[in-house]
Amino acid sequence: PDERMVSQTQNMMRGLPVTSGSLPSVRNAIKNDLAWMSKYVENMEITLAIPGPKRIDISIRFDFNGAPVTLNYTQNWEQIS
Repeated sequence: PDERMVSQTQNMMRGLPVTSGSLPSVRNAIKNDLAWMSKYVENMEITLAIPGPKRIDISIRFDFNGAPVTLNYTQNWEQIS
């Protein structure tokens, strides 16, 4: 049977205010969402910043086959609940 993927990160960001105090919870949600990658990558690091109102910068750095990889995202963040 097919499994439905549910993003903890997306759900977390909908429920938390856009504050630096929320970043540890968002970071943990990202780690949980990307846990499947642990079979393939090493040294994963997640860096978060709030560059402006209702925005979050997400930087994910890891080693894949010995080569460093960095993925950068800017995401809208608006508390819904």
